[in-house]
Amino acid sequence: MQDRRAKQRRRVCLEGAVSNDLYHPSKPARIRNLSETGAEVVLNEILPPSGQIAFSLKREGGHIREATVVWQKDGRAGLRFASADNVDDEFSRLLRKRIV
Repeated sequence: MQDRRAKQRRRVCLEGAVSNDLYHPSKPARIRNLSETGAEVVLNEILPPSGQIAFSLKREGGHIREATVVWQKDGRAGLRFASADNVDDEFSRLLRKRIV
């Protein structure tokens, strides 16, 4: 199967959170892989299909990024970030570093 991702993803094991919007409580998530354009997360709750969500990494100081749910299956979800143009320095540093 050919990988159609625009950017290569890094395998990671990080704590994060997702929320349906900025007004609802966030749900804990485990980030399994990450790139400038998206992430795969593991969580105990179902996200809105094709919905917009707020995504944050605990290690990044809680900076929130807007994302779209692209797929979900067996407690995992694929997210596409709204824009890779505004990737901040801390997020870029995490992607360059080998994180396991």
